[in-house]
Amino acid sequence: MTTSRTLCLAPAAALLAAALTACGGGPAEEAAQPVGNATPAPSPAAEDPAGDVVDLPEAVGGALDLVAAGESIAVLGESGLAVGTPDEFRSGEPEVYETGEGCGQLSARGATVAVACGETALILDAGSGEEPRRVELDAAHPATSAVVTGDGRLVTANDSDNEVAVYRDAKGGSPADVIEVEAPTDRLVAVANHDGPDGVVRVWREDSTIQNVDLEGSREGGRLRVGLGVGEASPGGSGVIVASDTAGDQVAIYTSAGVVRLQQTSPVAESPWGVAFDSSRGLALVASTKENVLQGYSVATGVPELEAEAPTIANVRSVAATESGEIALVADAGGQLQLIDEL
Repeated sequence: MTTSRTLCLAPAAALLAAALTACGGGPAEEAAQPVGNATPAPSPAAEDPAGDVVDLPEAVGGALDLVAAGESIAVLGESGLAVGTPDEFRSGEPEVYETGEGCGQLSARGATVAVACGETALILDAGSGEEPRRVELDAAHPATSAVVTGDGRLVTANDSDNEVAVYRDAKGGSPADVIEVEAPTDRLVAVANHDGPDGVVRVWREDSTIQNVDLEGSREGGRLRVGLGVGEASPGGSGVIVASDTAGDQVAIYTSAGVVRLQQTSPVAESPWGVAFDSSRGLALVASTKENVLQGYSVATGVPELEAEAPTIANVRSVAATESGEIALVADAGGQLQLIDEL
């Protein structure tokens, strides 16, 4: 286990090379240090949101999180998990599973959806019609975030302890490894890389950092600041991770092969929070609460370029895009789901 940690404090708008390799120390740079603990600005009333806005099943409760898994969407609520295709949500017929209270963040890798609920994790194969598997976790390592990697490992973390637990498979029991990290975790993200194992990164809002976790080396990896205050992070294709810099009004694009690296940043509409990657259009999606707008940025060149915009419901917290490009959004503890098929 490594005890050497390097934290780069360069602002997100700095040159990429500086963000990846060096940290300055001048007074002007110190004045621009990230502040962390970002929160999204409250939204004005929504005006004519794009697409369809449908009610979530009452059994789900207020929405907490949202992911896409293949052509399915999973919405975690205060008391349940709803899973279905966009059309099944439109017709009010998604599958609904009881979760109880105390569940944390949703994640998806391919068609596999995972959510941590303290001493258990729920793992679901979206589209299969099967009940979620309830996996018992080690009580010494409770979880608020969980991801299942492409090789079947279950990785968990929580928002209180400086550790990441790695289970050999998604069957629970005792972890095969517990990796010490610099801080607790608000969100874990697993993303497929071109070659080699999945990249696993953790986000901590208090100090606005993103860090990769080296599962093979059983150690924490490099840790970078995300602008002035990170909001959310979401996996994309080919090792890409999209993150919102809520306090700095930016979107940041990272890659995760080997170590986490900042590749691009761009100004966006004020107070971005929910993010996703739309692989069908090749767009990084960013929802800004201050302006009730979803923006789509092409990341094919060296600088993100705005390609599309759409009005949203108020107070969007989570964004997801299916493989075919259907976009879904939910609001903070809201009871509705916005679905956009054309952007």
